[in-house]
Amino acid sequence: LQPGIAGTAALHTPSTGIINPYEFTVALAESAYANGVRYAFTTELTAVRALGGGQPGFSLTCRRCNNGKYETGEVVTRVLINAAGLGSAAVAAMAGIDEYTIYPCRGEYYVLDKRLRDELNLLIYPVPGAHSSGLGIHLTNTIDGNILIGPSNEYIDDGEDTATTLEVMEQLREEGRHLLPSLEHTDFIRSFAGIRPKLAPPEEGGFRDFVIERRDDVPGFINLVGIESPGLTSAPAIAERVREMVNECLALKEKPQGSWIAGRPEIHEVKYAERRFADCS
Repeated sequence: LQPGIAGTAALHTPSTGIINPYEFTVALAESAYANGVRYAFTTELTAVRALGGGQPGFSLTCRRCNNGKYETGEVVTRVLINAAGLGSAAVAAMAGIDEYTIYPCRGEYYVLDKRLRDELNLLIYPVPGAHSSGLGIHLTNTIDGNILIGPSNEYIDDGEDTATTLEVMEQLREEGRHLLPSLEHTDFIRSFAGIRPKLAPPEEGGFRDFVIERRDDVPGFINLVGIESPGLTSAPAIAERVREMVNECLALKEKPQGSWIAGRPEIHEVKYAERRFADCS
């Protein structure tokens, strides 16, 4: 199935597939926008206060950067969904829920040249260690024709530190050649890093279950904490569960057919097919 892979045995999962993760995320955002969702970019949540007095909902204090100047405002909402990733424990704490701690864990990747696009027929994952904080360094095809090698896993203090390091880059090259011996030095063309929001502390390692909950002690507050890998794969199912939770708070009513825009919409009269991510500057 995959000539050249170094190993002694393998478990084949033929249903495994790939998507373009950022194109998927942008498509979801555009669909939501076309159907009435509004975004508040460059806006920081600074405080959450329950309305109280028998009135359900929250008052959110927000700080927005507008042309280099900060403006403070308030948003009132009946339901608050905390999907803040690395900031999810901090947002929960604003609502008086202090039982969670997020431990940032950095994963570094290498991007390989498209010369190798036809050499990888399968996604290749090694067996992870018993207490590993990730799935191990593996080879992954992309929709755009590159191959990714990674990710590493390293607990860090700064949840915004997405630097790549010489030590890990050397490790990725070594692991990559072990999995795919045909790799050449010039095939490594780019590196990047991302941060996982882990619930398991460094001394424990491994994984903990995602927290997906509607809080009875804070009515109207829905918590999504510690959504790390495989969070992207799980996102559609998590969304359906969250919709059920919102329905328990608000009694949602489905829009009639024809009153919502299905599929990926045109934004500002531009069809999405005319602006593929890989073709952008």
